[in-house]
Amino acid sequence: MTGITIVILTGILALSCAARFIRVVILRQLLLLSISYWAYAHWAGVPFLLLLIASSLVNYFWGSVLRRRPTTALLWVGIGLNVFLLGFFKYVPAMIAEWPEAASAGFLGDIILPLGISFWTFQGISYLFDLYREEELDPSLLEFCLYMAFWPTVASGPVARLPKMLPQFRQTSTAVGDDFSVGAVRIVQGIFMKFVLAHLLNHQVHHRGQVHAMLAGTAVAPPQLDEFLMPSEAHFRVDDLRALGWSEATLFA
Repeated sequence: MTGITIVILTGILALSCAARFIRVVILRQLLLLSISYWAYAHWAGVPFLLLLIASSLVNYFWGSVLRRRPTTALLWVGIGLNVFLLGFFKYVPAMIAEWPEAASAGFLGDIILPLGISFWTFQGISYLFDLYREEELDPSLLEFCLYMAFWPTVASGPVARLPKMLPQFRQTSTAVGDDFSVGAVRIVQGIFMKFVLAHLLNHQVHHRGQVHAMLAGTAVAPPQLDEFLMPSEAHFRVDDLRALGWSEATLFA
């Protein structure tokens, strides 16, 4: 992560926190949507931002149709539109890689997968399913676009459902201190899992791969991952290494 990326993320986070103090709901939503659109355009590019906006508009207006007539046929049409969009960008590049001559067909050779398309496409589908089940949802166009583009989830998920997000977009609670405390704890937990746990797991998996390569062609069964991580299973690792005349000190030096 570069310095400029950290500065940008810090600025986005600061503006999002500042939005919490805006008492007028529609203004707060406009600020959050502007931040989200700017962030997505910065990460993915303006063309893909326009694609995200188009997908949001299609799902919103098709949801209006489905709300009036919640039929299976209309639901499947909406699902089909989303799956077609996802499939086009997800599988056309793979097909081009398999058949390079197809790249000569104009723009097909320039197609790449938009950032986060799987997440915001499935969010659109989940909204259609909610309307098909006749859940009480009445988002404005602004609220739905914010739901589709919300910057903490648009790039890497998780897939959120509008029934859980909409009340938070409309929230006017004054318990700011509690919200910041919960948010700070979650940020610290995320940083710990990203930079500590993930590093440790990656380190151990790397050494496991080394041991598997060393044991190739021998009669010793390769150790499992928990034999590297669990103290109660460490003796299996020691026995395997001893059978080869090795030790942890020499292997992991």
